[in-house]
Amino acid sequence: MRLTAGLALAASCLFAAGVAPGGIAGAAVQSVSCAGLRSDATGSTFFVSRCTGGGRSVTGGTGTQSIPTASQSQVTWKSGMPSVLTFTTTLLADNCPNGTGCARFGEVSHSGTVTGGTATGLVGSSCSGTICGYTAIR
Repeated sequence: MRLTAGLALAASCLFAAGVAPGGIAGAAVQSVSCAGLRSDATGSTFFVSRCTGGGRSVTGGTGTQSIPTASQSQVTWKSGMPSVLTFTTTLLADNCPNGTGCARFGEVSHSGTVTGGTATGLVGSSCSGTICGYTAIR
C-alpha cells in the first residue's frame, strides 16, 4: 500500500474569531468554515477548500496547509495571508466511510487555536475538525 490521498475532511474545520483585527473586543465575529481537505499524490501538501463565512474575505476561500507536526501547522490562504494553528489531536473510533480503491487507516479529531499569522482577523479563534486517513490499494 502507498499513501496517495492522505486526508479527507469528514467534518468542517471552523475558524471563529471573537476579536476583530487590531484587537477590538466586541467587534463582529470573523469565521470561516472549510468543508474540504485533500492531499497531493505524495501526501506532502494539503489543500483546504470550500471555505465559507464572514471571514472568507480574509482567506480567499481556499488555502494550502503545511504538513502538521504533532501540535502545529500553517495554512497559507489564497489571499496570501498565513494562519498558524496550534492544536491537540485525539484518535477516534474509525467511523470513516469506505472509499473506492483505498483503505481507511484512521480517524482523528483536531481541536485548537489560531495562534499567529498575518490573517489577523482569525488570530485567537478556535479551529477544529475531524479527519479521515486513507491509503491507496495498488
